[in-house]
Amino acid sequence: MKLWRLTALLLRFGILCAQNPASQPAYLSKPPFQAGNLWMTTPVPWSPASDPAQATVRQSRDRYFDRLIGLREPLTPANVRGSGISEGLPPPHQAEIPRLPDRAVLIGTFVSYQPVLSNSGRAIYTEVTFLVSNTFEDNSGHASPGSKFVLILPGGTVTTSRGDVLSFLTQPRAYSVSVGRTYLLALSYHSDGDFFMVGRDWDITGGVVKANFSGSPTAPSSLIGLSLQELVAKLNAQFEK
Repeated sequence: MKLWRLTALLLRFGILCAQNPASQPAYLSKPPFQAGNLWMTTPVPWSPASDPAQATVRQSRDRYFDRLIGLREPLTPANVRGSGISEGLPPPHQAEIPRLPDRAVLIGTFVSYQPVLSNSGRAIYTEVTFLVSNTFEDNSGHASPGSKFVLILPGGTVTTSRGDVLSFLTQPRAYSVSVGRTYLLALSYHSDGDFFMVGRDWDITGGVVKANFSGSPTAPSSLIGLSLQELVAKLNAQFEK
């Protein structure tokens, strides 16, 4: 993939990779800070021998994330410590629900996850399984109500078959989807690999829409503060459901 295309993807999804663990947002120095991605630091066993994904799907996903976030050499307990990721800000003047390739806009609940070490050993990414409750837009046709889909997050922590623990791109982030919580999600579908990536999300676990991303507190919003019932009615009307 061309460098400019990778850069555009990194900016689109608010991701910046760096070989400097000190490259972190300013809020990390302002306690108290509760990391939204703390769950990603828990080691989970990974073995290609027990991989449920089809071989062609796994190859496509490995290839994509090796290019997007992979180091030049296989990850080791030593070199993985020098890799970092920091949260970016949404592009200025971005629509409240961002325009994304093969966009899906839906409500889903985080039900399970599996971090994956790519076959090359150069990257770790986490496959999150979501259960869909409401679909407002789904250009790919892969996220209907009652179905499950895979959302992939860069980074994760695995225990390899050799017993090594590798934690890649998991330093504290203010915002992340978390196990058991429910979100309004604006996603982009990747047909080569059959997965989604998140463009923006709102936490609605408590029945009220809350932003799950960094941004200006004065930025106009028609979604934040709505009840779940109000949100569903608004988006059904907006997307002519």
